[in-house]
Amino acid sequence: MISAISGKRGKRYLKRQQLLELPALLYLTEIVHRRPRQWFEDVDRLHQILQSHGPEVLRRAIVEGLKQQIYGAFFVERALQGELSFSEVVQ
Repeated sequence: MISAISGKRGKRYLKRQQLLELPALLYLTEIVHRRPRQWFEDVDRLHQILQSHGPEVLRRAIVEGLKQQIYGAFFVERALQGELSFSEVVQ
């Protein structure tokens, strides 16, 4: 689906929309407000986790991030590090 969208901006917004379906609105809102110039990096990484490991894995990490009030893809990766292995983001 993402490959059908043209342009970086369109692809980022589609990724964000797919993350919002988890639901992850509160988490993504915090990321965007805290990192207004870099939020897209977190969205790209969170979307990669969603695609690689599925919605339930990502949902669990987001819920934990909300509980601890720690926001960002880095936290999600660290929270899941014991269960999963991660690769570099390719942009």
